[in-house]
Amino acid sequence: MTIVNQLLSYLTPHLIESGQYALEVRKRIKLQDNKEKYSGNIFSEVLTDADLSIQNKIEVALLAKFPEISFFGEEEDKSLNAKYFPEGAELTVLLDPIDGTRYFVDNVPGFNVLLSIVSKNQYEAVLMHLPEQETTYVAERGKGAWKFKNDTPEKREAVTFTADSPYLIYSPGVAFKESLPDKYTPYHFIDDYGSITPPPSTNSLLWNGAVGAALTNPQAIDALAIGFLVQEAGGVCLTPDGEPLVLEDLDTTRVYPCCIIAQNQSVAEDILNNASF
Repeated sequence: MTIVNQLLSYLTPHLIESGQYALEVRKRIKLQDNKEKYSGNIFSEVLTDADLSIQNKIEVALLAKFPEISFFGEEEDKSLNAKYFPEGAELTVLLDPIDGTRYFVDNVPGFNVLLSIVSKNQYEAVLMHLPEQETTYVAERGKGAWKFKNDTPEKREAVTFTADSPYLIYSPGVAFKESLPDKYTPYHFIDDYGSITPPPSTNSLLWNGAVGAALTNPQAIDALAIGFLVQEAGGVCLTPDGEPLVLEDLDTTRVYPCCIIAQNQSVAEDILNNASF
């Protein structure tokens, strides 16, 4: 069993337990100080006890069993354990403890717990747990993507795409042309928030709630990790030039200028031909 397999096996139960904890405390969650580094983005302006507690749980689990692994979590600045992890290890675990904090706080379906295992220049594996769906998605580099329910992890099935959702998610800095085919419905994840329940989110690309996404400033810990999941499931993750997004010399805190994630090449081409960044 490789070290990546060992990490996946060890961390999956911790991720699922973290999601169950998040659901339990959501109705009485307390907000922490507002995040300031992404001012103006409603999905980044709240910080909850759950963010901090889940990150602490994963940090403790890693230090207990894999102290040689590097770690970076979204709440790095408030972490009590970040200083104990080595820098520059062969493998690094990335964590977004509550990806979609605004969904979480507003009791809207769509948040997930997202963990990635990266080497110095690429994703090796990604785990994404959707607590409300009681489903976990897993992808390993070159081995595809699969999913399973909390109570039957042994019954895993391949992630498949139907490409029949009309929704194209897009972020600030992206505009669609009038020539966009009528079969698509653009969904601005900030301006259109609250107009659809459940809202299309980046993770909904995995469960066919959206067919594609055009994103500015995707981060290694969240949108790009989901892009890796989609790619391993048979979709694509591209630059606006239509080239595969290659994570060379990956910096754990790196924010990319923009990316396109789609369930298939045809959808990606429609985005490429009808979106401006």
